[in-house]
Amino acid sequence: LSAHVWKLLAAAVGGSDTRCRLAWLVDGRPRLDPAKHDADALRRYVGNVVTYASREAAVEAISSSPLADVAAMAGAAVAEVLRPEWFEELVDWMEARKGVFREGGKWTEAVGAGTGSPALVVSAFVSFRADGDLGFGRPRLVMPWAPPGRLGSAAMMVARSPAEDGSWVVCARMWPRLADAVEADPEAVLKPATAALLGFGAAQHRSRQ
Repeated sequence: LSAHVWKLLAAAVGGSDTRCRLAWLVDGRPRLDPAKHDADALRRYVGNVVTYASREAAVEAISSSPLADVAAMAGAAVAEVLRPEWFEELVDWMEARKGVFREGGKWTEAVGAGTGSPALVVSAFVSFRADGDLGFGRPRLVMPWAPPGRLGSAAMMVARSPAEDGSWVVCARMWPRLADAVEADPEAVLKPATAALLGFGAAQHRSRQ
């Protein structure tokens, strides 16, 4: 998915920039030393054990490279931060500055701020089961959402479908040119979440019989 999305980003950028970036939110819980950190607490913790991995590349290189090569570039970028030392240092850095949060301060990675080459941030929630049953039965659609604030990067948040059929739901925040590239994609990897695709049309048809 990352390789395909990176190619779509390159197609959207076109000649407006020579480079583009893809970034990923990476979960560091499995990389922390269990002798130092409580495993059960880490499973329930969403805070400073998540970091960014990012990679910038030439638009032409992404556009012309085979999908497998682009996937290898994405994998190498994520592997760079999947080290215990990286996350141990991140935890220490955040602990030393956590008082700033109490005063309303915050930090963000440069790739998410919209400066530099065009960027798309991918975050995955596929390890979490989408339990949205509020007493009315299993929902057809459940999507994660993060308020964009004033950041300037595009974003895609990937979650498991509540149907638990192996499909994913992608909630995206995109510029018009990137949205056009997604819609024009001949492989149609990302499909609009229409009523028919979600099964509403089929349910209505059965109810009329």
